[in-house]
Amino acid sequence: MPSGALPDPFAADAVLLDMDGTLVDTEGAWFDAERAVAARYGVALPRDAEAVLHGLDVGAILDALIDRYGVPAAPERLRADVNAAVADALRRTPARPGAAAFVAHLAARDHPRAVVSNAPRAAMQATLAPHPFDAALAVRISVDDVAQGKPAADPYLAAAARLGVAPERALAVEDSLPGATAARAAGVPCVLLTHGVLEASVAREVTPYVATSFPDAWPHLVRDSEVTTPRAAHADAVKEAP
Repeated sequence: MPSGALPDPFAADAVLLDMDGTLVDTEGAWFDAERAVAARYGVALPRDAEAVLHGLDVGAILDALIDRYGVPAAPERLRADVNAAVADALRRTPARPGAAAFVAHLAARDHPRAVVSNAPRAAMQATLAPHPFDAALAVRISVDDVAQGKPAADPYLAAAARLGVAPERALAVEDSLPGATAARAAGVPCVLLTHGVLEASVAREVTPYVATSFPDAWPHLVRDSEVTTPRAAHADAVKEAP
């Protein structure tokens, strides 16, 4: 059950959605790629490395692989290896339960929305393209668009600015502590979806709004039978950055 009364997404001026782990269940794909690449360099990542790397931007992942786990590779070589390893897997990752219906409700009411991700732009495109909500999420902030990725506030500040809303009037939906920390640092209220992995008590140290999943948080918004076909994006005037 959710922790307390969760904010109504439609009471916010915009909804800012994390991608990896929130809309799409990609976190396992990322870790499998990281572990496979590390193994090529003779390093076996421990299973608890998944929690350490979860939600970090690519630069921070590379730093951890090299500095914490001892992968003997130059950063740019390692970046290329990780990106190549994860590319195909991202195209096959499933949407989180309720994610498509939630986005469809936002789109059907033309409610301002954006995807705010720590992934590079190319990975965002590859991840979202196979899913029915791809066209409904035209406004996208990637780690390539900001000086610092999550847990810094930059991605959420950039998303709010792109949509023309005050950060405190938006609502973020996240699944990781770095992501929720980024939202709160930007002044954006945040609902953290734990997916049964993150302890609710730990999540509540960052945000008071905690739920297990989209169906747990907003069951009235994720019944597929009630969702009309989404329109292609509200943002004819609000364009994605090149």
